[in-house]
Amino acid sequence: MKLLTILVRFYECDHGSVVSRHLKTVGITAMGANDIIEAIKEVLDKYGLIFDHLFAFASDTCNVMKGIMLRFGMSSLKLLMCVVYATYLCVNSFKVDEVLVDIYYYFHHSVKRNTTLKEYADFCDVEFKSILKHCETIWLSLTRSIKRTLQMWEPLLSYFTSHPDVEKTGKVKSIYDHLRGSFFKPWMLFLANTLVIFDKFNIYFQTSKAATIHKLHTESERLLKTVLSFFVKSSVIRLNSSNLIDIEYSNPSNQVSDEELFIGNETTAFLLDLADNEGIPSTNFYGHVRSFYVAFTKKLISKFDFKSTLRKTLKLLDPTQCQNISLETLDQIYNTIPIHFDKNAVKLEFREFAIDEEIAEINSEDAVKFWLKVKSSKTPMGDSKYQNLSTLALQLLSIPASNADCERVFSLVRRIKTDFRSRLLPETISSLISVHLNSPFQCCEQSDYDSSFLETAYSCTHAMNRSYKDH
Repeated sequence: MKLLTILVRFYECDHGSVVSRHLKTVGITAMGANDIIEAIKEVLDKYGLIFDHLFAFASDTCNVMKGIMLRFGMSSLKLLMCVVYATYLCVNSFKVDEVLVDIYYYFHHSVKRNTTLKEYADFCDVEFKSILKHCETIWLSLTRSIKRTLQMWEPLLSYFTSHPDVEKTGKVKSIYDHLRGSFFKPWMLFLANTLVIFDKFNIYFQTSKAATIHKLHTESERLLKTVLSFFVKSSVIRLNSSNLIDIEYSNPSNQVSDEELFIGNETTAFLLDLADNEGIPSTNFYGHVRSFYVAFTKKLISKFDFKSTLRKTLKLLDPTQCQNISLETLDQIYNTIPIHFDKNAVKLEFREFAIDEEIAEINSEDAVKFWLKVKSSKTPMGDSKYQNLSTLALQLLSIPASNADCERVFSLVRRIKTDFRSRLLPETISSLISVHLNSPFQCCEQSDYDSSFLETAYSCTHAMNRSYKDH
C-alpha cells in the first residue's frame, strides 16, 4: 500500500494570511493516474470541497502526475513544476555532486580519518571544519558543501596525496585525481560564485510563509536576464529585452570574450596563478563555462514556462504593478482559471481601483497585507469599495509558486513512518501529519528554552533512565 498525502493551500480569513494545511493522508493500492485522481476527488468530496473550484494543482514531478492532467483534460488546472527543482536541474548539468558525496562519506564514519584530517589542517594552518554532506533532495546544500570543501582544500589534498592507496583503483584515487587535477578546483570556485544567484531565487520561492506567485514571472525573467548577462553581449540582450527567449545565446558571435565571461574574481585569480606556475592554458576551462551557461539557459527556458499566460497575468496581484494592469488582463485570468466571481462586478471595481489615489499611498511590499488594506477601504457610506476585487486577489495569491510544500511533506512522512514504526496505519500517519502541520502551537524544536529549564529537563530524564536500569 502506498500513501497519498493531500495538502490544501488557501487564504485564511481569520488569520489574514495564505496557509498550507494537511487535508488527509490515505492509503491506495494502485498508483495509476486514474487511481490517484479518484482518491483526490473522494477526499475533497468528504470535506465538501468542490473539485471544479481548484485554481491550481501542484505535485512532485513524476510522470504519473503529469499524466493526471493530460488524461482527465483538466485544462483549467495548471500543473506547477517546482521552480526550485528546475533551477537545481539546470545548475547540476555539470555534476560535481558525486565527488562531494564521496569525500563526505569517506570521512563520515571514521574517527581516525577525521583525526588525521584535523592534523593535516593544523599543519596547513587551516581551521578544521567537518565536511558537509550534499543531499540531492536538499538542493540548497550544494553551495554549502562546495564552499566547505574549498575551505578544507589544502588539508584534503595533503591527506589524499599521502594516502597509501592513492595509486590503487578506488575511491581514494578517484578523489585524489579530482583534487589534484587542474580543472576541478577552478570549477568549484566558479560554482561557488555562480550558485549564489540561483540560491537567492530558490530561497525566495521555497518559503511556505509568504505568497510569491505574483513575483514568479518577473523574477524568472530577471534570473534569465542575469544568466544571459554572464556570457552574452549586453547589446544583444538590450536588442531583445522584450523577448529574451528569442536570443540566439548559443551563437558564438553573440557571446562575450573570455576576459568578459563571468567566472568570479577568485576563479580568475586562481586561473592566472595556475597559468603562471604550471603553464596550463585556461582556454579549455572557459569553453566549459560557456557550455555550462548555454546548457543552463536552454534548460531554464524549457523548464520555466516564460510564455505562460497565467504567470504573466498574475502580476495583477503585485502591489507595485496592480494599478497599471489593463482590463484585458482580468479577462485573461477569467479565461485561464476557474473563477466564481461576478466578472462584471470585479471589472467595475477595478476601473475605480486603477484611478484611486489612496491605493497608491498604501505602503506595503507584502502582497497579502496590501490586498487586506485594499479590502478594508470604505466608501463614504461605509461599504467596502473593493470587496469582490480584493477577495479575488487574496484567493489567487494562494496559488503556490512551487511544489516545495509537497516535497516537505515527503520528508515529514519519512520521519514519521520509520523502520521501527513501519506498521503505522494510514489513519494514524494522517493524524500525526495534521498535528505537525495544522497545529497553531509551535513544535518543541521551534521553541526557545532557557538553560535552567533544559538542565532541569535533562536531570529528570537522566534520573528516570537510571531508575529503569536499577529495576
